[in-house]
Amino acid sequence: MEFCLQCPPETTGGPLPFQIRRFDRPPFSYVPGTSLGDYFIHFDHAPGSGREDKFEIVGSATYRLRQSACFQRSAMTCTTCHDPHDIPRGEAAVAHYVEVCTGCHASPHPAPTAAGSSTATEGPGAAGAPATCLDCHMPKRRVEDAVHVVMTDHLIQRHRPAGDLLAPRQEADNFEKGSYRGEVVLYYPASLPSAPETTLYLALAQVVQASNLDAGIERLERAIETHAPERPEFYYELGRAYARRGDFQAAIRWCDEALRRDPTFAPALKQLADAAVETGDFARAVQALARAAELQPDDVDALAALGHVYLRQERVAEASATLQRALALDPDLPQANNAMGLASLHAGHADAAEQYFRAAIRSQPDLAEAHNNLGNLLAGRRAYDEARHHFLLATRHAPDSVEAHHSLGIVAAMTGAYTEAIDALRTAAQLAPGRAAVHTDLGAVLAAAGRSDEAVRAYERAIEVDPAEFDAHLALGELLARAGRMAEARQHLETAASGGDAGVRAAAAAALGRLPAARVP
Repeated sequence: MEFCLQCPPETTGGPLPFQIRRFDRPPFSYVPGTSLGDYFIHFDHAPGSGREDKFEIVGSATYRLRQSACFQRSAMTCTTCHDPHDIPRGEAAVAHYVEVCTGCHASPHPAPTAAGSSTATEGPGAAGAPATCLDCHMPKRRVEDAVHVVMTDHLIQRHRPAGDLLAPRQEADNFEKGSYRGEVVLYYPASLPSAPETTLYLALAQVVQASNLDAGIERLERAIETHAPERPEFYYELGRAYARRGDFQAAIRWCDEALRRDPTFAPALKQLADAAVETGDFARAVQALARAAELQPDDVDALAALGHVYLRQERVAEASATLQRALALDPDLPQANNAMGLASLHAGHADAAEQYFRAAIRSQPDLAEAHNNLGNLLAGRRAYDEARHHFLLATRHAPDSVEAHHSLGIVAAMTGAYTEAIDALRTAAQLAPGRAAVHTDLGAVLAAAGRSDEAVRAYERAIEVDPAEFDAHLALGELLARAGRMAEARQHLETAASGGDAGVRAAAAAALGRLPAARVP
């Protein structure tokens, strides 16, 4: 049976993980007749987590079959019912499978009382046809994760499940939505020997797809410190887990540990680079990515990431050359096209940038960054309606993107859609309360919409976040002057006049000139 279990024993199609291949076993190295557990370790949701009756396309066969009393109490295997060299179809298939059932259950129901009829319930069968063993005990059901697919449920049950098993299902908007958070437990083999490797893999399963991240990090780190494994993958996965949690310094430290054990381990180099970018250490990121690209010249992801970091360093020529290498290998690579669009903008080639952004979106329609970049380019051309369309898509695909909500708010305001603009800018301010410019722009739109009191509060919030937000001082000073609050207006305008931007200084000086002369006590 383990020969069959190589492919379909997925406990879930969602993030968990459902399996980990042992690090010392390369892909496709399983040899039939050897123990599958020496190649793969399979995992499942914890009992009591509410996932016990999940019915997914990947688990409708072997996963569900292994829950059946028929399987557990007999020598039943996949080939008890299925001959891979002779697969019946239609009525012949039904007759074959019923014959298999009755081979064990010789008299499951009273014999039919007349031709074409059955004392078993006829409802589940095809219209006008008697029910068979399959209709009641292995009915077809609509799966949870591919809602237009109907599969045979291989959990052989005594009673047909209640309800309409073929009723339409609602597809999740986001595959990650509702992801499992809890203990990841061993599924197959049912047990593993007590050994350091077992402790490491069980801890690893908790963090690989972030199902049990915090507890898993503690367990994996303790297992590594206790057993000091030689393989770099354990250290790399701990670094990746820390990166998921937002602790990028710890991520760098554990990736360094992986690289001490294998300096050519490219995944650790790339994860280290990602974490270094998050800490602002672009030089370290370039060093790691350049090494990864040297080790694997065809690694388009490493090349795309390296080009993007070059852009962050304003090394535009090197960025363009590196990204062109990536696109020569894979012209449809979304991240490389998006970054090449930015490089083209830096070089003053707006038309080329537009084509790169559109190419990125064609390859990956949910790439929010590319939608945002294209929207900004279009807004610069005053193509506000199309820009708004792309900003809306960016916010849909990346609801936590401050830049997308901020840009949507600005372009909506430019078209006079103040309600939409205010909603978008409030969202941006909630996502990034420490960005003064977002509060300043929110204040400007509120003022334009005639909501002066709210505008004053938004400008005050911007100044509270950054006392050197001179645009907010200028706008607040002018708003207070119109409200007759001259002393406060003068204070903010004088602050704006001391700022570094010549345009703001000039506007503040002009506004001060319009104020009535201050009374001398």
